[in-house]
Amino acid sequence: MSGPGRQLAETVDVLARMGTELRILVFARVGSATRPYQTFLKAAGISHVVVEERSSFDFNAVRQVAAELERFKPDIVQTHGYKPSAVAFALRRLGRRFRWVAFYHGSTTENLKVRAYHLLDQFLMRTADTVVVMSRLHAAALNGRGRDIRLIHNAVLFPIEPSRPASSPDASPRMLVAGRLSSEKGVDVLVDACAILLAKGHRFHLDIIGDGPDRASLERQAQRLALTPLVTFHGHQSDPRPFYRAADLLVIPSRSEGLPNVLLEAIAHGLPIVSTRVGAVPEVLIDVAVGVLCDVGDVEGLSAAMMHASSPAYREQGHSGRQRVLEDFSLHRRCERLSALYAFVLENSSRNSHEADYEN
Repeated sequence: MSGPGRQLAETVDVLARMGTELRILVFARVGSATRPYQTFLKAAGISHVVVEERSSFDFNAVRQVAAELERFKPDIVQTHGYKPSAVAFALRRLGRRFRWVAFYHGSTTENLKVRAYHLLDQFLMRTADTVVVMSRLHAAALNGRGRDIRLIHNAVLFPIEPSRPASSPDASPRMLVAGRLSSEKGVDVLVDACAILLAKGHRFHLDIIGDGPDRASLERQAQRLALTPLVTFHGHQSDPRPFYRAADLLVIPSRSEGLPNVLLEAIAHGLPIVSTRVGAVPEVLIDVAVGVLCDVGDVEGLSAAMMHASSPAYREQGHSGRQRVLEDFSLHRRCERLSALYAFVLENSSRNSHEADYEN
């Protein structure tokens, strides 16, 4: 289940208490197995509609969404990703009138097809009334491509766990990386950085949770660098909490990001962070005691940052800073900002409509 999907689902109940009803539409291929997101929404009792499609660009999906808009009559249509953006764009071309808020969560780079889809999404959302981004970098990159660009950060979704003591100075620190194993996540750089730690005689263990197209090559890389005893590939984990609890440090070596959920989840578990300067990460790690930043692709810098942040003393220093992050990025605050955005969009749309009536 994707990070944006989880963020959306978790806002449903909170926004309902603030006066906003959400109806989630999920795209699913005809004849395919039930998607994990559908299973999650059903188990959580979240109202949703499955839009069935026979191919990636099945126009029947547009008709199904149009019919659902007639039934639900939403004040705002909110999209997440290229496919919903394509449907919203098509419906507007067909003369449907609705307020459109498009969310941009960043892009991935695993292959040309995916890159093309992300470029398509950025092109289509230019006609949205408002574009919501996860970081200031994305806001700058999309500047001028939407009528209105708003920054609303993701929220901490995991329950905040009591901070446990760091491992003793004599123990080998356990480092954790979590996410899709594809090129934009930069795990290959992390493996090279671990080789530097090994060459300098530093003890450690790296747990890698997640799966993806680069897993086999990463396993070969770890074997070639004699890291096999020190690096464990655990594959996809439906419940990562035991790994957070066992870890001393979270590493985000990504080449690109929005605001990764793993960052906030790790902070909620009391972990220090080492990350590249990507997406909204520098906006979260403004306290140098909470996390250490390095440049994208900087193997030496990443290894040095891991050595520094894995010390028990560093972890203890960041306790108050992590508490401030959890307060600033709470789910309630995210929903307050979303509610304010919805009110603005509705008010602005109403004002524009009155102005148009006056001119006519």
